[in-house]
Amino acid sequence: MTYRPDIQILRAVAVVLVLLFHLEVPGFSAGFLGVDIFFVISGYLMQTLYGEGTSAADFYRRRARRLLPAYFGLVVAVLIVCALVTLPSEFGDVAEQSLFAGALSSNIGFWLDESYFESGLFRPLLHLWSLGVEAQFYLLFPLLLWVKRPGLIVSAALSLLLCLAAVTVSPKLAFFMLPFRVWEFALGMLVARVQGDRRLGLLAIAGMFLCLAIPVDGKATSILVGHPALPAAVITALTALALACRVPRWAEESLVGRAAQKIGDASYSLYLAHFPVIVLLKYEPFSGTLLGFTPWTLPLIAVATVALYFGLERPGPRLFSARGSGAAIVSIWLLALALPRAQLLRFDERQRLIFAALDDRSAYRCGKLFRILHAGESFCPLGNGQPVLLVGDSHADSLKVSFARVAERHGCGAWLSVANDPLLKPTLSTRWLRQEADRLGARWVFLHFKKDHLSPELLESARRELGGKLVVIEPTLEYAESVPKLMYEGKQPKPLPPNGELLAYLKAHPEIPVIGAAIPPSREGVPLYFDAGHLTLTGARMLEPMLDAEFTGSVRQNSAGAPTSRSLCTLSD
Repeated sequence: MTYRPDIQILRAVAVVLVLLFHLEVPGFSAGFLGVDIFFVISGYLMQTLYGEGTSAADFYRRRARRLLPAYFGLVVAVLIVCALVTLPSEFGDVAEQSLFAGALSSNIGFWLDESYFESGLFRPLLHLWSLGVEAQFYLLFPLLLWVKRPGLIVSAALSLLLCLAAVTVSPKLAFFMLPFRVWEFALGMLVARVQGDRRLGLLAIAGMFLCLAIPVDGKATSILVGHPALPAAVITALTALALACRVPRWAEESLVGRAAQKIGDASYSLYLAHFPVIVLLKYEPFSGTLLGFTPWTLPLIAVATVALYFGLERPGPRLFSARGSGAAIVSIWLLALALPRAQLLRFDERQRLIFAALDDRSAYRCGKLFRILHAGESFCPLGNGQPVLLVGDSHADSLKVSFARVAERHGCGAWLSVANDPLLKPTLSTRWLRQEADRLGARWVFLHFKKDHLSPELLESARRELGGKLVVIEPTLEYAESVPKLMYEGKQPKPLPPNGELLAYLKAHPEIPVIGAAIPPSREGVPLYFDAGHLTLTGARMLEPMLDAEFTGSVRQNSAGAPTSRSLCTLSD
């Protein structure tokens, strides 16, 4: 294959879109579509460079020489720098990411973690997810070479249909996992032998930038605005058109075209370097992943890119060896396991208790396996016995372990809402909740939301639908900043004002049982919140006596001060 300046231009377009997205430049909120462009280019190049007659061993050897030296160098550098400049509250996340990165499976690690579009954890290696997908595509590629064109079209169509279906259930699954991305690589492979009008190639590139005006929401379960769904299909189709048609020679030879080619030449190193630089420059302890621009951002990205490109990427074929790659993987894993323990030695016992609170939490919601095997279910079981439902946002999720433990003690089986936003959107209304409670045979429904979500209007609707089945767990206290952060800084966390309208509503309806949840910020130096409002497992345990009282039907006082008693599950009314 001869040198294709137009492909370098496309690479430049892709990496610039991603860079501007991570810099949070206005107008580039859909810049993450640049990765979809990269996937199509990769499929095109693999089909062009490694056609029939290329052995799988030769293919893997050439890919490894091209990609691994800069990749491993970047991971080691980020590990060492983060060990020096971050606190254990964040470095534990970095070490875990490095374990997956060393195995070229970052996408799997982040799928097990949070969405690409969440920022609660510190993730300077988040961008390596796409290289994990690409590495897994390389494992599949020699097999795809045996597939005839009609079979490749069918494979691409099936992958696209699976992707669109997955977006409606779990956008994170569709985003991170290869089976739902094969169609993008296959599209590039399919146009590798197609030639078209060069003018169409230039129009296609212009169309890519116009795609930025398409509304895209990476967390939406909609094929119209979700990702990877319709917007990704549009920009990948334009990328395939640009690859098949190329761009006019005058565009390649123009000043802008030549500058874009230079960026495209170094696009791999630029992609590797830019994200850790942005995240580390914006680093604030206990604040997760912060993106955006600082005065030092572009100069340091340029320096890091040049260092990677000339130090590791270009001499990569000469530096690479299978033994060296194995040593690099082992070194990354050893550093990821040893450095967090070594770093903790710099801190006293009080600080270590604070850092430990960040990990004092359970797996998110119902777990990945349940979502995959029971895609249509609205609730997941947390125990056995007479069903009682726990419905709410992420605040309900943070206390599900204690809730399930109390329910089990009283012969109940706790069920948790699968969605993180039940009752907060029309499709999951209070009528839906009543229907689900009837379907599951649930005797009681416990609601627990943050104070801004639990409005009097929502409660009134739930009261009318559920009647005597409704029990409310009051919103937990919320703070202006992360409780562990304030404690680390030696400040006393002070709760924000409660929702006065909510308290007034509950006082006006004494027939609704209410469980208090005013948990203090800490106990004996141990944070009871892992952020500004979510309880740790330790904090949630402090709610268990109050939950026990509700389950046993103990006499207590409701929000209006009147005595009430109820009995649950194994007890008769």
